Amino acid sequence: MPANRRCLPHPMGLTRSIRAALLTLPLLLPLAGARAGADHDDLPAVKGLPGTCATPAYPRESLIAGESGSVLLSLLVAADGHVEKIEVAQSSGFERLDRAAVDAMRPCRFTPPIVDGQPASAWGKMKVTFAPQQGLVPPALAGVSQALHMRKFVAVMGHGCSSRAPEQADAVQAALLAWHQRNDSVAAQINAYKERYYEQVRRQSGDPTIRDPQQRLEWELQSTSDQPVASAAAWLRALPPDERGRYCERFSQQLIAGQLDLQSVIIRFPELEAGLASTSTASP
Repeated sequence: MPANRRCLPHPMGLTRSIRAALLTLPLLLPLAGARAGADHDDLPAVKGLPGTCATPAYPRESLIAGESGSVLLSLLVAADGHVEKIEVAQSSGFERLDRAAVDAMRPCRFTPPIVDGQPASAWGKMKVTFAPQQGLVPPALAGVSQALHMRKFVAVMGHGCSSRAPEQADAVQAALLAWHQRNDSVAAQINAYKERYYEQVRRQSGDPTIRDPQQRLEWELQSTSDQPVASAAAWLRALPPDERGRYCERFSQQLIAGQLDLQSVIIRFPELEAGLASTSTASP
């Protein structure tokens, strides 16, 4: 993906707190043995020297676009511990994230393995994960949270494009109408599933009149989506008019193509998909 291309903000990646975490330490393989693609089961673990590796910065455009994933890097570490070469062994699927992981590893220093009493150059692997920090939404409502996020996102960005990109207003309004025709009934089913979950929570509390658990869950669902959607709206407002127009044109195209449909959320969350399927089966 070209670095200068702005991407469509996507609800999945915008959360209240975003982090990029280093999940594994590299295992280094002396060059006399093999390259980084070899079997690492028996290789000694080595640690990065404290203070030399920065936590990879989450690229702002990736945050806006909802890009997340893991990057597996192959590193050639010199005998003095600096990184001579970095290759992407397995991509996250997003060029910006891959590049951010590579850039973060360049200044790192490692303790190389000792071969015949001397430090040796070595290949190793490191996994870097860019992922949203999870909130308090229970797993059974994760899909509901993302669907709510999607609905708010479509509404807020649709309004922003209609009011701030007048040359795209008619196309955006037509795309929004088509989106609602496809998704309003799905949204109603998801809301019914959420209410059944709340009822289950009340029953488990031992007092079906207690509303506190439901109120806390509802607050969490709403707050999880409010800030990231507001961030996406602010990003849209900050765009120069010509870029905003191009973005809004792509936004309407993706609405028409169904790429922001709630069904795309359902299939990513087994609990939600199973819950909706069981409801359909149980209905007369």
